[in-house]
Amino acid sequence: MPPRLSKFSISATCIDYVHPWTNSCVSATAGLGLHALQESLRIYTTVYLVTLLMKGRIPSKDDIRRTVLGVLQSTAFLSWSAFSYSIFLCFLRLSKNTFNYLHDLIREDLVRHVLGCPTISSYHQLMIAIWKMATTDSYRSVCDRFNVGRATAVRAVRRVCHALFRRASRFIQWPTGDGAIEVMRGFERASGFPKTIGAIDGTHIRINAPKQSPVDYINRKGFHSVQLQLVCDHKALITHCYAGNPGSVHDQRVFRLSEVAEYLNDDNAFPEDSHILGDSAYEIHQHLLTPYRDNGHLSEKQKKYNYRQSAARVTVERCIGLLKGRMRSLLNCLPMARVDLMVEYIVACCVIHNICILREDEITIITIPKPNDENNGNNSREVRRNAGILKRDIIMNSL
Repeated sequence: MPPRLSKFSISATCIDYVHPWTNSCVSATAGLGLHALQESLRIYTTVYLVTLLMKGRIPSKDDIRRTVLGVLQSTAFLSWSAFSYSIFLCFLRLSKNTFNYLHDLIREDLVRHVLGCPTISSYHQLMIAIWKMATTDSYRSVCDRFNVGRATAVRAVRRVCHALFRRASRFIQWPTGDGAIEVMRGFERASGFPKTIGAIDGTHIRINAPKQSPVDYINRKGFHSVQLQLVCDHKALITHCYAGNPGSVHDQRVFRLSEVAEYLNDDNAFPEDSHILGDSAYEIHQHLLTPYRDNGHLSEKQKKYNYRQSAARVTVERCIGLLKGRMRSLLNCLPMARVDLMVEYIVACCVIHNICILREDEITIITIPKPNDENNGNNSREVRRNAGILKRDIIMNSL
């Protein structure tokens, strides 16, 4: 028996079963609709009866007829609005207002400006793309649901992803100025760890074996994947993302290839000698602090430092859970073979995630089921590493 939700009289939701549609989803939908109807009827019956009694006279038949008609009409409107809003949020993992915002944002990019066969509407294209990104449905299922051909659905998803990819710099930004100060304060309020400007981690996105160098994409867990590296702030808002490296590449190697590695040597990117936090897969640096390696002989201060550092760094794990919980296609195999399209698809998902965070669209967080790296002999890098070790010890003694 599926668990019952305390807020609604529903036996399960489509989030529990994802897709395809099952009898449990049917009963959940019916339960949600019935609950919306009951609450709407209770609200409007009370409102209309109070209004009727405030007239100070015995109601006539016309008064009663108008009251009953008003209750039914208002109940029908409110219950349908609440029901459709909830179903929209349940299936697409975002509210209808956020969907409309996305549509207004990229509508011009979805309209064909040259002569040829007419395209489906921009609203329809965005609906197809969000459905494909937010669920684990195959293209065959999506085409059947929206009554379009496979080529039409594929092109709609590509157009939407490309449009969002082009706007990534608008929604994914490294914190600077007052924004950086607010992020540091947010991390310190949440975990007690000082001067933290972000948390960094990576995750694997499953793919089909590519035609070129498929062995390079097999990760340590034995399946083909590309890597996604994220930096986020205290609100789980993504401030930097880097995607597309083969799954066999180590986290530290991915980090060195990303722009964040260049930021580490730019003190302007880390105001007030701030830093980002990473796990033990990363190399310590003045602006990237890692935990002490637990060899069984850590002091109490070192254990306390590791606890606070982990409490702050858990934000990025929450961010990955939110991203994959909302864009559930990232939990499954990506629906494409070209790596460049995979990168656009993943970054587009990150953009939608940030837009939802900024617009306070909340969803349930899901749980996502982690040695020494190469040395290039760079003296500057060694100096920064020693500065990071010293900085970590100073913070440890201050906690």
